[in-house]
Amino acid sequence: MKPLIEFFRQPGKIRAFAAHLAISAAPVGLLAAVVYFVWYPPPYFEFDGGWTILRMVVLVDLVIGPLLTLVVYRRGKKELKRDLSVIGALQLMAFVYGAGLMMEYRPAFIVYAEKNFYSVPWPDLVPTTRDLARIEAMRSGRGPVMVALVLPEDPATRQGIRMSANSGGPRVTVLGDYYQPMTPAIWRSMVKDALDLDVLMRVEPKAKDDLERFRQRFLDKSTTTFDKLAFYPAVFRYGVVIFAFDRETGSLLGWVNE
Repeated sequence: MKPLIEFFRQPGKIRAFAAHLAISAAPVGLLAAVVYFVWYPPPYFEFDGGWTILRMVVLVDLVIGPLLTLVVYRRGKKELKRDLSVIGALQLMAFVYGAGLMMEYRPAFIVYAEKNFYSVPWPDLVPTTRDLARIEAMRSGRGPVMVALVLPEDPATRQGIRMSANSGGPRVTVLGDYYQPMTPAIWRSMVKDALDLDVLMRVEPKAKDDLERFRQRFLDKSTTTFDKLAFYPAVFRYGVVIFAFDRETGSLLGWVNE
């Protein structure tokens, strides 16, 4: 116990740790704000990888970096500048890598296909889409864009696309050439396929409690009622939620956590 006490009593050690922690907190805090409010707005932050990668960045930048400084710092040490420079460089590389990963793999589109919504990052679209310029123009800098997957009307062509996906080809949901903006006409065609809540509650016992939490969170302060909403499953990297839309306008009102 005494060596540990002596370790922390070394002149300047705690101050160096605190300074490194404060310097690291600013960029990490800024990144966290961008991730939460721009790249991965709720519910994508929790269910589509935002928090998973961000906590690794926090671990490296706010824990490992300052802790290494605490370990190596000793006033008057000849190699101190070199050691701190190496720690800072490693920390910076980890931060840039993590931020770049989150930016690249943030959800670019929320695609409606086969009665469900699916999160699709941009790298998944690049190898499977011929007209990248068209869907690039549909992207937004603030969170994912909702689109609909509209396959060709010819039944044989549709079947061929699905068979290709089932036999190891690209998933249907990443075929960007079939993406269409979520127009009022497309929305009206989707409403008939919304989830039946009565059936959902019979099949999934905990759905009743989930819907009650949804009501308290999203409906209590509005004039909207359940019969005015359309519900659809939304599949993310780390879970499934149920999106709730206004039946008339198609605007997203909230989500039910399963």
